[in-house]
Amino acid sequence: REAAPLSEAEREFGLTFQPLANEFGFTRYVYAARTATGRGLFFEYLPADEDPEDWRYLGTVILTRVGDTWEDGDRVLPDYVAAFLSRMDRVNEAVTWQLPGGPVGFVDYELGQGEDREHVLATIWQVFPGHLAVFQAQRRPDRFSEWQIGHFRDIAQGLGRTPRSGSDSSPAP
Repeated sequence: REAAPLSEAEREFGLTFQPLANEFGFTRYVYAARTATGRGLFFEYLPADEDPEDWRYLGTVILTRVGDTWEDGDRVLPDYVAAFLSRMDRVNEAVTWQLPGGPVGFVDYELGQGEDREHVLATIWQVFPGHLAVFQAQRRPDRFSEWQIGHFRDIAQGLGRTPRSGSDSSPAP
């Protein structure tokens, strides 16, 4: 069964992550879709000079609902990180930090070989009650520098829950 098309509100929701994408030079929000399961949303971001069909540097966000409460998300996040890791060819580092804003996962991994090789840095955190986000910076075919990996880790450690009250605490459309 084919997933329902995205609503305008769902497409625009990708702009929510633009400030985070900007931290890594992904200044253009270029694509939005449902995930393969149809239950989540998927967004792509590129630097100004990258071609969507032949990129070397790409940012993605996957937003998935795993429950209804902060507690649901906190409980599911470690298993979600483990499932994420189980699909990887080569994991260089994986850690889940218990931070004041809730648990945050960090994964440094690689996919493919040769010119098809991708080095990926990912962080997984809860953005709304019961909603997990995965932000990935992908580079091909070269690895990220140690400085870039450290920069990504620093930003990942600053992520956490959105405020629990006010308009920013409602789930994604």
